[in-house]
Amino acid sequence: MRNKLLLQHVLAWLIFISYEVLVSILLGAKKNLWGYLPYYILHIALFYTFVYVCRYFVDRFKQWWLLLIPATLVLFGVYLGLIIFSKAFFARTGLSGEVFDLNAMLIIGSVWRGVYFILLGSTYCLVGYLIEKIKDINRLKIQQLESERERYKLDNAYLLSQVNQHLLFNSLNFVYNTVRKASPDAAQSVMILANIMRHSLGGTGQDGKIDIMDEVDHINQLIEISKLRFNKGIYIDFETVIHRDLRFPPLILVTFVENVLKHGDLTNALHPATIYLEITDDKLLFTTCNLKKNTRLEYSTKIGINNAELRLTSAFGKDNYSLSLDDHNHNQLYNVNLSINI
Repeated sequence: MRNKLLLQHVLAWLIFISYEVLVSILLGAKKNLWGYLPYYILHIALFYTFVYVCRYFVDRFKQWWLLLIPATLVLFGVYLGLIIFSKAFFARTGLSGEVFDLNAMLIIGSVWRGVYFILLGSTYCLVGYLIEKIKDINRLKIQQLESERERYKLDNAYLLSQVNQHLLFNSLNFVYNTVRKASPDAAQSVMILANIMRHSLGGTGQDGKIDIMDEVDHINQLIEISKLRFNKGIYIDFETVIHRDLRFPPLILVTFVENVLKHGDLTNALHPATIYLEITDDKLLFTTCNLKKNTRLEYSTKIGINNAELRLTSAFGKDNYSLSLDDHNHNQLYNVNLSINI
């Protein structure tokens, strides 16, 4: 790509110089190679130096013109001095075949050529800037089209999942009606399971959240089906104190409750597991406390808890919540304390 661009620039300069030299000869100019070559080298150097300086200031400074104007004047002064020096040097050495005479016409002509190549450099920068902007716009359009395509895929997947969920809940409803008379407890378990799955598979609002009461209902369903599994032989106290409506990311609190149900010793009536949720005007407090099972199985906090922390950070910000997991080995208790500024 760079070699191609370099070749294009070389070709463009050859065409430009050939055109100017040809016009100069047709107008009667009698110059040899040294009457053209040094000055075109200076012209090209002025062009690319100005382009570099222009891009440097535009890319790095908000008020770039305040620096570009004096830098251009300095650059122009150096160029003008080199042009006059070159004309004097090549004239006095006889290489250019010209007579050096520092007069107004020489200075005006040199100034005009300098301004001409700075204007060419400005045009080059402007065209390059416009091309980059057009490329950026095209990239954004492509990204937008890709996003639309992904959204359509997600919409189709969601509609397909809705169809699959509909079939699943119809099947569960059939099972419920089939076993209801023969085993009321089994039928109730099927109904609770259907409600749990409905909570888990249900969608969220545009904010990616659900009503906090849906999360509370999900927790109640989990506790209820766990009691049915163990024939009412587990002891869990779930208390809520809710003073306001709240939109909340789904399944975060459920994750901590599932941790209690999976790893807690819930069979001690004197020490039931406790789950407490309080929502005030500006804070959410959620705690769990339970005995640990008398096994060597350690509590896993790698996937579910880490995922919950990531979602809490995404929803509320790292500085707006605190989460502590306390494992008291001396009394076999496991506590979770979550506090969120809302």
